[in-house]
Amino acid sequence: MLALPQDHLALRTQYLIMESVRSGVADFGLYERAPVAEFLTDVRMLSKNLLTHPDQDELTWRLPTEIAAPYEQARALPHSKTSPTASRARPGFASPARAEITAAAATLAVEALSLATTGEAGARLAWLFAPSAAPAPRTAASKYQASELVLDIRREALRRLPAAITSGAGPRRTDRASKIPSLLWPAWTVALTPTHRHYKQTFRGLAHALAVLLILDGPGDSIARASRQLGSCQPADSVAELVHRLRRLPDWAAIDAALGQAMRYLDNHNCPIDYERRRHLDYNTLLLTEDWLALSRRAGHFPGDDRRPFTARRWLFERISGMPADQAPAAFTLTEPRQRNEVSGFSTHLTPELLREFDQYALTFLNKHGATGEPVTWTPPTAGLQVLQLPGTLHDRLPTQEIHHLIRRERLAPRTIARRFNVSVDAIRAVLHEHPAPLTLRQQRANGRLTWELAEQLSAQDLQRLHHDEQHSIKALAEKFLVPATVITDLLERHGVPVVLRQRSMPKIDREWLHREYVINRRPIPELAKAVGVSTSYLRRRARHWNIPVRDKGGAAHAPERLFGPAERQAAVKMLRTGNYSVYEVAHELGFTTTTLRRHTTKEERSHVPKRSPRPRPT
Repeated sequence: MLALPQDHLALRTQYLIMESVRSGVADFGLYERAPVAEFLTDVRMLSKNLLTHPDQDELTWRLPTEIAAPYEQARALPHSKTSPTASRARPGFASPARAEITAAAATLAVEALSLATTGEAGARLAWLFAPSAAPAPRTAASKYQASELVLDIRREALRRLPAAITSGAGPRRTDRASKIPSLLWPAWTVALTPTHRHYKQTFRGLAHALAVLLILDGPGDSIARASRQLGSCQPADSVAELVHRLRRLPDWAAIDAALGQAMRYLDNHNCPIDYERRRHLDYNTLLLTEDWLALSRRAGHFPGDDRRPFTARRWLFERISGMPADQAPAAFTLTEPRQRNEVSGFSTHLTPELLREFDQYALTFLNKHGATGEPVTWTPPTAGLQVLQLPGTLHDRLPTQEIHHLIRRERLAPRTIARRFNVSVDAIRAVLHEHPAPLTLRQQRANGRLTWELAEQLSAQDLQRLHHDEQHSIKALAEKFLVPATVITDLLERHGVPVVLRQRSMPKIDREWLHREYVINRRPIPELAKAVGVSTSYLRRRARHWNIPVRDKGGAAHAPERLFGPAERQAAVKMLRTGNYSVYEVAHELGFTTTTLRRHTTKEERSHVPKRSPRPRPT
């Protein structure tokens, strides 16, 4: 028999169980006159989870000292209940073999059930329900199912920081949330997350989970509370699941060490950005459509279609606020999955000039909203991460120039480039966000850069003189400055110079000239149209209007004029029915085009034509 103090936790557990059995109801802690069977079922379920936990040393460490040693001794003794059973339900068989083991499990279970709220109980049992990579031992089958109360405790426990995480240990720092963005800095996220991961582990989800880990105070701290401090970018259960997935990674020790480095740096240094203030700025007027058009013109960038301004607003919102675009104001928040892909793919549209204009606009926006003196973005030093065996990639080790070449010259997608370097696509995007790829000369012309460069050469007065006074057409100006005509049109619109619409004078064409040149001299329509400066379709319409017979397109222009009469048709049908000639061969033999032959013969008459042999497929 074990002697215990009168107020010992094990004796109090025994008293609560016996009193509940005597009265038939449980009326303490999480129970309010609940049936005793419900209470005992919850004790049984929690005790089963405790005794089947993969790390029994953790259970021993949490027991009171007086019963921890007897529990260890009893657990080491052999007994007949070490092997599993195939029976569905054997009453009493699943109970522990010794009283010391029963007392240990019941003590911890009733201690959690005696707390005031399920949140407190979940915090107490966070270590128990935290997912583990080690499989739990097999146990005997049970007919009892977990109650709603136990499931609520489990849900609350999964939202708590398990004891196995050590990076959050240390003094509580209430100001740390103002130094951490809602989405961890991209350079750190890329380094701390695996290159190949589950599709549910999105880059922004992991970035938020890692940021949450930086402000947790220690074992049992609420993941949901930490997520709310950082703007609640994701549901608490999703964040908790990602946190536990990170803990189960083989590289968790290195990740934990990296997070510890970040915490020590933030606690000992000032952060130039107040992220708490940025999370609460008014972003409703951020980069309106007219601002985007002016910004893109200054950068010599093509403004894009109607969706591009919204994509640019979402991307800039993430860059300034440190939050995902899902948290943006309703005017430009994400509403469809494709919009997330467009924001992620915006890195390929960035150029050094466009990024410079974005940052200049962002500084003006921040100064306007009271964040004077803050940089647009900031990242803690990553030099200390180079000595750690992290699962991700340090993006400053990637060849930036080669990535630029693959993006612009070979026009490869970031995901293709990521596979080539065996890194995540987020690592390539992180490089492009900080070091955008410059456009080639051909891409500059297509992207509107030539308009910006020409605008530096020609002022509004120059355009007014060339286009109005000297009467140079848009086409003539385009040929003069070696740019497309659309560049001249865009430049005229930018400088506010009205376009002069000159009435085109059609050349005088009469029937005698067209008949002489086309019918007698056998000159083709395209040659005549080019000579007089009209289109071929216009000249054909005039010929038909004057009842001049028009030859088929593709026919010999200088061949003698022949009609496909009855004799020609009879000869063609005769050759087709032999089955030895193709349509092309018959037309060539008779001196007509295949179009003429098909027009004057029926499909049935051409049915005897030999079929084409299939082309050999390349091997």
